[in-house]
Amino acid sequence: MAEESNTKPRGCFSRLFSSFLFLVALGLAAALYFATQPQDLSDVKGYGGISGTPPRDLGQALHNAVERGYDLRLSEEDMNRWLAATLAMEQGGVLGGSVKLEGVAIRLEQDVAEVVMVRSAFDRPFTVSMFLRIEQTESPDGVSTALHRDGGAFMDSFPNLKKGGRFGKLVVPQGLLLLVMPAFSELKDQFKDEISNGLEKMARVKIEEGNLVLDPRGSTSPETINPF
Repeated sequence: MAEESNTKPRGCFSRLFSSFLFLVALGLAAALYFATQPQDLSDVKGYGGISGTPPRDLGQALHNAVERGYDLRLSEEDMNRWLAATLAMEQGGVLGGSVKLEGVAIRLEQDVAEVVMVRSAFDRPFTVSMFLRIEQTESPDGVSTALHRDGGAFMDSFPNLKKGGRFGKLVVPQGLLLLVMPAFSELKDQFKDEISNGLEKMARVKIEEGNLVLDPRGSTSPETINPF
């Protein structure tokens, strides 16, 4: 009887452990599936072509706003049509080899921007994205701007666990962005002047639903934080 009583707990633990492993494997399989499915960009205004009127020259618009000191509102459509035209002229597969950059889309939601890179490997499309959030603080030295590489917390109960972006349709933690940072850094390097005029030289920067609102009027602090 003693042997029988000792066997039952071990058997129960074994079944629980096997069930746990099965659920973990199932979760990993589901995560891998969603990570390989490119996200739907049909809701992103201006992405997918530059037919019709020529896109707005955002580089010149940003330069003029900074030099002449007036506020500027850039729509999601403005940004994506300009990116489509600029990338078509300046890029042709920056990653080379079997992986090709097909396009970049910017989705603007309240307080958060999502930069989506559309790439193809062996003729199969996939997407990776990064969330960007702006925080501004005022001090006697002026307004300081911090650009955070996250889209806020996953859950209110775990505020330190941030949403970093998406691999395909899967939202991933901020730490996993290290895997794709070289690609985003390479993209950033192509638009140094635009980033400087649109972020570092602006006293007020606000992300709204479908719009980026900029104002250079006011003093800026040199402590601008760029996550790239």
